[in-house]
Amino acid sequence: KDAEFQEHEKILSPDFLSVAQIIEILAEDVDGVQQKLEKFLNFKNLQTCLKEASLLDYYVSGFLWAKGMDFSVIQYSKFMTLLDMLLHNLRTLHMSLEDSIKWLGEVMAEIGPSHKNEKWNIFDVKQANAIVDYLKISLFQHYKLYEFLFFSVREEIVIGTESGFLQLVVDMKRGSSSLAPPKERDTPPPSIIFCVCVICLLSVSHCDQRSDIIEDPS
Repeated sequence: KDAEFQEHEKILSPDFLSVAQIIEILAEDVDGVQQKLEKFLNFKNLQTCLKEASLLDYYVSGFLWAKGMDFSVIQYSKFMTLLDMLLHNLRTLHMSLEDSIKWLGEVMAEIGPSHKNEKWNIFDVKQANAIVDYLKISLFQHYKLYEFLFFSVREEIVIGTESGFLQLVVDMKRGSSSLAPPKERDTPPPSIIFCVCVICLLSVSHCDQRSDIIEDPS
């Protein structure tokens, strides 16, 4: 029993945010949530780093969504750790979309309502379903974009190719067609802001290239 409990406690650990940090963030408004997470994550290049800006948006949007769900502190802790672990699996393990979905199912079986020991259930059926639905529109629906964010070299992001740029825009439009923000939130899903950031960055790079061509007297 004790060994089983200890094994269960390892699920979604270590915590992405401490209890003290969560309580501190809960006292803030939307802007305050962003500022606190920016501080806790030690992001210092938000104005120039697409990756930092996108990741901050991912975590802030997740926290605000959880706030609308009226989670307890322990539920906040596990949900935010879940968000972080999904990105960790993608970034460090190069986990595919299919494997990430499978991993999520295994984790939810341990912390959700289907666990055989009811005392270990962190989320009820409604909450578990809502979490899965949220992850579909915030991460899974735009998984290729996050792969692009983590694995594309700087030259590819800044320069790009015409065909790659167009395909990226097509993928974004397909993914964003059904992104109606949940009623609990007054901010757009993270994927929308993320898509806009990537489009703007690539658009600027194309403008810069054309300017260089025009200004080159040769």
